[in-house]
Amino acid sequence: MAARADLATSGGATAGSVAALTIPRQHGAWSVLLLGYALGVGALGALNGATALFLALMVAGFLARHTIATWLRLPQGDGRRRTLAAWAVGYVVVAASALSALVLVYDRWLTLPLGALLLLFAAVSAVLEWRRKNRTAWGEWVNILGLSVVAPAAAYVGSGAVNWGTLGLWALAAVFFTASVFHVRYLVRRRSSAGGPLAERLRAGASSLMYHGLGLGLIVGLAVAGIVPFGAALAMAPTIVKAVWVVRHRQSGPLSIRRLGYSELAHSLAFVLLAVAAYRVGPGA
Repeated sequence: MAARADLATSGGATAGSVAALTIPRQHGAWSVLLLGYALGVGALGALNGATALFLALMVAGFLARHTIATWLRLPQGDGRRRTLAAWAVGYVVVAASALSALVLVYDRWLTLPLGALLLLFAAVSAVLEWRRKNRTAWGEWVNILGLSVVAPAAAYVGSGAVNWGTLGLWALAAVFFTASVFHVRYLVRRRSSAGGPLAERLRAGASSLMYHGLGLGLIVGLAVAGIVPFGAALAMAPTIVKAVWVVRHRQSGPLSIRRLGYSELAHSLAFVLLAVAAYRVGPGA
């Protein structure tokens, strides 16, 4: 709501207020972006100069995408458009410089198609946002799926290698992070059903339970094929238990969005730590 209020005010904007408009307030997206980076670096990559550059590329690109989307939403006569355009150019320059260094200095040429894939997801997400469909289940799923590309990209940048294990890591990150879309929507969008009898809760939570189950089956299958370690499936255990528990138990009382956000962050942190441990300790792909 605060962001919309900012967009509705066209005059008297300070440099600080315009700069604040370039920072996304999507806490879920930030957590997927940064935790996906940590997963990729921790599981198959390494902390080095290349991954530091990739972090700059990733954050600058994310800020540029948000700034451009904000610029497009402002009316033509809004004086902040020029300042926002300057911020967007600055972010793009930082991202392009980091990308150039990764390719020319560190020989990470595959960053180019990976970056193109991220741009494709960002463009689709921006179109959905422009059409006001970014809050739909499809819009949220596409957005998080695109952000999950950060995990295999960080793994490649940190190691310089791409193999089936890199793709397996993307599958793991994509399954885990996109599953939260169905879990959160069950709690927030179907609040009345979450407080109803078990049969009603099962109907409302069927998509969440099915998605979590299919995702776990996929990761187990990849583990059997030797593409991900078996510990990766165990890393999914807390979020599977969480999804089943919230449907099995009647949710009563007012829902705290802040508490839900902290809970999702805690589960994401646990997943990343368990997954990284599985890759570092157990047999990898």
